[in-house]
Amino acid sequence: MQTYSQAFHNAISAADREIRGYIKFNGTFTLDGAGGLISFKTTQNAMDAERFCVGSVCSAMCEATFYNEGLSGSGVSLANSYFDAYIGVVTDPDNNTAEYICCGRYYVSEITRSTATTRIVGYDIAGRLSMDYVPTVTADPDNGYL
Repeated sequence: MQTYSQAFHNAISAADREIRGYIKFNGTFTLDGAGGLISFKTTQNAMDAERFCVGSVCSAMCEATFYNEGLSGSGVSLANSYFDAYIGVVTDPDNNTAEYICCGRYYVSEITRSTATTRIVGYDIAGRLSMDYVPTVTADPDNGYL
């Protein structure tokens, strides 16, 4: 469970809030807007549906786009890597202080590069499952259970 301060609650509820975000690669390198992060978005899904069902594997996806220079010299290799996505809000504009919460850890599965930008798509740990899902609930038609 994530917790946040009353200052975060007040700031995120304000009409004039300033939202920020960053991603952290492999627990070592942080990329924010000043460093070249253009955007990221997370999507919660369950087996390509927008609903959760009993017996389904639930997963989350994050898509991030950034300028290529953002990773230049960082030593980060996107292949076989992961990133954590954080979203935050400025809680003290006078001191430029922001509070962040983690939106999850995502394992890179797609990398699309262009001349100026890179787009990555990552899935949470459910996307790394290597075996088919086998339900553990057994059916008993004699007792009225399907």
